[in-house]
Order: sequence, then structure tokens, then C-alpha cells
Amino acid sequence: MVTLTHQTSRTSRCNPTERETRDTEETATCRKTSDETSRCTYTLKVSEAEAAALEAGTWKVTALATAEDGDTLFVPSAATFELEH
Repeated sequence: MVTLTHQTSRTSRCNPTERETRDTEETATCRKTSDETSRCTYTLKVSEAEAAALEAGTWKVTALATAEDGDTLFVPSAATFELEH
């Protein structure tokens, strides 16, 4: 599961917990790269109006990986990216 959150230098109001990330409906597409690892990608599709309404600035990607055996790995700040208008 992947969660995208916006974070500005003034606030850290968007820091989803592992539990909140588990409850999201978004999932990444994963492909096996070896017997023990997979590579996962996630694409967020939004309309032009939705994109225009998003705040410019630094966005953070939070990830929760769940293995076939049920083990999980929560990464609160897996990546960041800049959104510009």
C-alpha cells in the first residue's frame, strides 16, 4: 500500500501511521525480481482539475509492504518529490 502526503516546511500534519496506511485502498503493482525481492510501482491518476487543486511543494511517499507470509515493512518516508504548477 502506498500513501502520498503533502508536507510543507511549516508543518508535518500529514504523517500517516502504519495502521492508517494499511487501511488505504491504493495498492502498487509488483513484479518479482528474485526469489526474495519484488519491485513495486504506483501511479496516481488524477484529473486536470484535481492536479490543479493539489498544493505545490514537497510531497512524501509512505509505503507499507506486505509479504505473502504476512510480514510487513512500514517506511514512513520512502521517497519525496516536488510538485510544481
